[in-house]
Amino acid sequence: RFGAGHLIDVLLGKTTQRMKSLGHDQLKTFGLGKDFDDKRWRSVFRQLVATGLLRVDVTAYGALQLNEASRPILRGEQTVRFRQEVEVEVEKKKIAKTRSKAPLDFPADRQELLEALRTLRSRLAAEQGVPAFVIFHDSTLFQLVMQHPQDRTQLVGISGIGTQKLERYGAALLDVLRDHAK
Repeated sequence: RFGAGHLIDVLLGKTTQRMKSLGHDQLKTFGLGKDFDDKRWRSVFRQLVATGLLRVDVTAYGALQLNEASRPILRGEQTVRFRQEVEVEVEKKKIAKTRSKAPLDFPADRQELLEALRTLRSRLAAEQGVPAFVIFHDSTLFQLVMQHPQDRTQLVGISGIGTQKLERYGAALLDVLRDHAK
């Protein structure tokens, strides 16, 4: 009847009103998993579901259920090995919300075209609900400005524009490029 979040709370020994009302604070497994943190337990449950040792009951609000594949493990007849999540130490830096700067040799007279392409990219990203770099990286925009392609064949030669992006965005790119002809 319970999902991973509640099971993790039991394993971590979190005393909450719900835990007390259900009597789960009296279970012999209550607090037994304190050697792992929440993130690591979530990884364990994800891996158990991914390997088919647990199943998620979508009709019961995501409750986890044991299945036939779980039985040999519960009886101690089979062991389970988990992939260990690697903690990556990342130096925390304040990242300014600014656009990446154009290369030093980028011509100033082409800034207007660059801004028009960035505006198009922002609009497309907003329409699709994705970050702008998913549509095109700045390096692709810089290359578009410098090479100024005029047809679909020339667009294919631009790094970052494959067949899917050509189909999806080619016409819009060519419109902007033609509006800002050299």
